[in-house]
Amino acid sequence: MPASDCGNGFEHPSYYPAFLNLQGKKCLVVGGGNVAARKAASLVRAGAAVTVVSPSFGSRMLKMKSVRRMKRSFRTSDLRGISLVIGATNDKSTNERVAQYATEGGIPVNIVDQPDLCSFIVPSVLNRGSMTIAVSTGGASPSLAKRIRKQLDGQYSNGYAGYVSALRKLREELKTASLKTPDRQRILQKLASEQGYGIYDKGGLPALRRAAREN
Repeated sequence: MPASDCGNGFEHPSYYPAFLNLQGKKCLVVGGGNVAARKAASLVRAGAAVTVVSPSFGSRMLKMKSVRRMKRSFRTSDLRGISLVIGATNDKSTNERVAQYATEGGIPVNIVDQPDLCSFIVPSVLNRGSMTIAVSTGGASPSLAKRIRKQLDGQYSNGYAGYVSALRKLREELKTASLKTPDRQRILQKLASEQGYGIYDKGGLPALRRAAREN
């Protein structure tokens, strides 16, 4: 593809970042090893109904209770009713078949470590409760994305999970308060700062509520 056709001046696509709601959606993972297990676990955490197809399963996959396992080779019929597919096998021909038939069926597909076969790529992710920070290099260097994610891991402690939850509650409470929209936005912006996290870290949601009243 000519560089000009990509719309970004580069030979490789510029991916559009998005967070998918997979709650209750049927997703398929092809592969039974550790990488496939990791991908399946991330889909389960997102609330997806996960089916895994593979001629064999590693110990990590066998321990997973929240997936449906089918011990056989991939069939094109496995894609029926599927919302998203991840191919994580070490067999090139299988990966290519998964990508081909998923693409033909209009199903989003990711083939691990083969961005040329993907319609979407999976970033390196840091989770803190409902807060998700995703880092991607567009498939150019997953190692760099992981390094940056580790740096962010040190910057945002586990306390941010509770902090984000508290901000959500406070935002809902302020929506019902008799405040003008600019005033509400100003308070929320201030409490979503490093200063706001410091207030939460010392006194939790009650401290955030007091700070909101004072502003």
